[in-house]
Amino acid sequence: MNRRLLQNLVLAVLFLLTGVLGLGVRRAILDTQYDAYGQDLPFTLESALHYRRVKMLYDRGSIPPVDPMVQAPEGIHTFRAYTVGAEYIQAPLMHLFPDSMDPHHRLRWIDAAFFCLGIPLLGIWVMVSTRSVTGGMFASLLYAVSAAAVVRSTGQELSRETFAIPLMIGSLAAEALAFRAASARRCAGWGMVSAAALFGALAFWDMTQFYIAAMALISILYLLVRPRVITASWLSTRLLQVSAVMACGLLVPYHRAHGLLGSPVFLVLLLMTVLAFWRAPGRWPWFDRIREHAAGRLLTGKAGGLVAGVLFLVAAGYGAYAQSYGHFGSLVAAKIRYLNQKPADPALLDFAQRVMWVPALHAPDWALTFLYFPVLLFVSVLTGLLVLPASRKPFQPSHYSVIWYFLVSLAAFGLFVRFHVLVAVFAAALAGTGVAMALASRRMWIRWPVPVVVALAFCAEAGNTLHDPARWGRWNVYYPEMKELANWLYEEAAPDTVLANMGVSGFIAAYGKCGIVLHPKFESPEIRDRYERYGRLLFGSSEEDFRDFTEEMGARWYVYSIGEFSDRKPEWQMRYFVNRLDPPDTAPARLFEFRPEELTYFKRVWGNRKYVVYAYRSKADELHAADLASQARTALEEGRVRDAESLAVEALSLDETAREALDVLKHTGALLDQGFEYRPPEPVAP
Repeated sequence: MNRRLLQNLVLAVLFLLTGVLGLGVRRAILDTQYDAYGQDLPFTLESALHYRRVKMLYDRGSIPPVDPMVQAPEGIHTFRAYTVGAEYIQAPLMHLFPDSMDPHHRLRWIDAAFFCLGIPLLGIWVMVSTRSVTGGMFASLLYAVSAAAVVRSTGQELSRETFAIPLMIGSLAAEALAFRAASARRCAGWGMVSAAALFGALAFWDMTQFYIAAMALISILYLLVRPRVITASWLSTRLLQVSAVMACGLLVPYHRAHGLLGSPVFLVLLLMTVLAFWRAPGRWPWFDRIREHAAGRLLTGKAGGLVAGVLFLVAAGYGAYAQSYGHFGSLVAAKIRYLNQKPADPALLDFAQRVMWVPALHAPDWALTFLYFPVLLFVSVLTGLLVLPASRKPFQPSHYSVIWYFLVSLAAFGLFVRFHVLVAVFAAALAGTGVAMALASRRMWIRWPVPVVVALAFCAEAGNTLHDPARWGRWNVYYPEMKELANWLYEEAAPDTVLANMGVSGFIAAYGKCGIVLHPKFESPEIRDRYERYGRLLFGSSEEDFRDFTEEMGARWYVYSIGEFSDRKPEWQMRYFVNRLDPPDTAPARLFEFRPEELTYFKRVWGNRKYVVYAYRSKADELHAADLASQARTALEEGRVRDAESLAVEALSLDETAREALDVLKHTGALLDQGFEYRPPEPVAP
């Protein structure tokens, strides 16, 4: 066997073992959740809707383009509303498991294993960038056990980044191989692999845009400050990646509907592309010939048509992007304005800012930071200080890129906890790069202590993650109560439409088999407006107005979640979201929470300690009851007593307050026999 091939096989096995280690850590944590909540642990929130789509694909072979059961009554355009893609990997892989195995278990194995593919890919990226196997191995090991990387990748919930992040890391690894390629053919091959992986990552997870923007910005900086380090392989790979992003914006329904090509991210990519042509003379002879002529030539011919076409796409997508993501930019502005501290007064924020400023888009405190990164951040900063001087002569763009990715993801983490998933990637990569630089150093006080410190950091990170692993699960979920709710709805209500808050609606759709009015997808302006209306009516209107909204949405049942008036974290509750911290006594929420016996239009039909199901009396019920009562009165006057009793009882079954029906039963002497209580009409003012 060729010696080089044997070496590559050994390296592949070693890096794959780090992935196996990462998978073992995640399964150990998941086992503690099974011990706590049972083997039938369900998915929740948006993860439940993801599971529902996977099951559709697994059972039926397709996902409906329009799902009438989500965002009822009009339904939702599935591929425009969600970054559908991972489902087409998960569903086929589920067939590889025994049919007797629970679908939840299969999906959790698939999700965790796929995420762990990113662990060896991270090591390969660092190894190729630094030409150090040891540096790559340290990066893989740190990433395998870091709590920040583990917490959302155990498989307990299905996360879109579970599939996107390994592809993003794979794009970085292929990019590094393209930059190091010895021939143009190999460079093009790895460049296409990098672009394809980037396409997949962006298609699966819209937050991949953050990495793309960071990549474009550091590239622009190189083009402005160090254009000499830009090589032909760099240019061709970047152009392939830009093409992949453009293709994603054109071909993926979600990004097409959300205006990716009109986004600031794509504008930065276009700026990078233009600078690449202008700041790298001699690399593109055909463009040099255009540049030698008047600038007006760009407005004519093929080049002008291309520029005009791209600008048209940007202009066409801007409105959709602003509508879909403008609320996120508004949240960033609010965080800066209020120094990352959520105001106690909800009037200082708009509705979208109040709703989004909750986990995991809240700012981390020191306790949470050290919980996720007990030593990794410190070690990454320390090794980064070693990387900087070592990378100056000769200048190493790849090393500075790692530092840049780490710093921007750390800054984003300072605003939003959710970015811990990216901090873990680049912190581990930076630590591995630091080890590589230390081993290449001639100074003994750097060469050996740094790997030892990073090895100790690995032990500390692993110990932190595996100590009390149950804490990494979802401790604030009412699993038994949610299962009871779903079982009752499945048996008594399905497939009727249910009105419930976003916290439980996805679960109802997946396990209760009911249609839902609200669903956890805040990027949609329609669902944002509907959610705000729901909250304002629940906390600031009358019971009748709330009934009218429920009926307008086509819901037959309302599920109320007890605890809307908890003193714990009121800024995370709906009454804060709609600026009703102290709702009036007549607000429907107060009646549902404290005085359900005073409800007029809603009637409790089932409940447990967390969730209560209400049926309601619709306007149609009232009209039908009034008509039946009138018929009962006529029958009584005609002497048809039995018919009168029957019609009156039927009217009261629809509307217990139908006074004419009660009066008929009183006069027939059957009022008490039927179990109804007569309530005399209120006196009418003169």
